[in-house]
Amino acid sequence: MAVLSKAGCNQGVCHGNQNGKNGFKLSLRGENPDWDYSALTRDMLGRRINNDRPADSLILLKPTATIPHEGGRRFGVDSPEYRILAGWIAAGAPPDPPNAPVLKNIFVTPSELVLPSRFLPKEKLPIR
Repeated sequence: MAVLSKAGCNQGVCHGNQNGKNGFKLSLRGENPDWDYSALTRDMLGRRINNDRPADSLILLKPTATIPHEGGRRFGVDSPEYRILAGWIAAGAPPDPPNAPVLKNIFVTPSELVLPSRFLPKEKLPIR
């Protein structure tokens, strides 16, 4: 799902919308990877994935704009994203193993605003 997240496919303006787009719905920003896996591999009788001919998979044809895609081109056929997805499909589109790493937290540093003085507002504003 990281490839689709990087391409913006699961954003609210795209397939992460509460209604999805053109019959394809993903969880918003990948919040439910198990549900997304099912949407990719099982919905619409699994027609988004072609294990025999990965290059004919909708999940590769649409974001490369090889066939019409309302969201436009998201990555090229010569990109790392394409190679990752094609390899995953060729391997049988396996789910993540039960011991796959899980993100626990994110820290943003520095915690204070660091900008040259010419970019600072005239009054102090809280960072939220």
